Amino acid sequence: MITEHKKHNRAFTLIEAVIYIALFGILMSGVIVATDQLIQGSHRNEQSISIQEEGTFIIRKINWALSSASSVSSLKENTLVIHMPDGILRTIWGDGSGIYISKSNNIPVVTNSTVLNASAFPVSSLFFVVSPASSGKPAGVSVSFSILGRAFIFKRYLR
Repeated sequence: MITEHKKHNRAFTLIEAVIYIALFGILMSGVIVATDQLIQGSHRNEQSISIQEEGTFIIRKINWALSSASSVSSLKENTLVIHMPDGILRTIWGDGSGIYISKSNNIPVVTNSTVLNASAFPVSSLFFVVSPASSGKPAGVSVSFSILGRAFIFKRYLR
C-alpha cells in the first residue's frame, strides 16, 4: 500500500482575505460610531450639569438677597428692588444676557453692579412677579429665568 500525503495549504485564499477584511471594516465602523455617540453623550451630560449648577447658584444668590428683605417692589418685569431694614436697596435685574445685583442707599443704580452668571451661560427671559401679602400669606416673589433654553422657576416668601 502506498500512502500519499497531500500537503494542505493552510494560507487564506484571496476571497477569504477580502471577506475577513470587509467584516473587520464593518465591525470597526460600528465601534467608531458607538464611541462617537458615547463621547457626544458625555459632553451633553457635562453641559447639562454645568447649566444646572449655574441655575442653582443664581437661585441661591437671589434667595440670599431676599433673606432679610423688609419689602420688595418691581420696577419692570425684569427688575426687582429689595428694601432692607437698614434702608439699603438691593436691585436685581437682567439685560437678556446676564443677571446683575447692586446695592445702593437710595434709588437703584446700575453702576457698581455684580454679575451673577458666568459669561458662558447667558441668562434670558428673567421675570419677577411680586405678590402682596393677603389672607394671612406673606408677600412673595416668583422668579423665572432660563439658561441656554433650560427654565428655572422658584418662589420665595418674605418673612
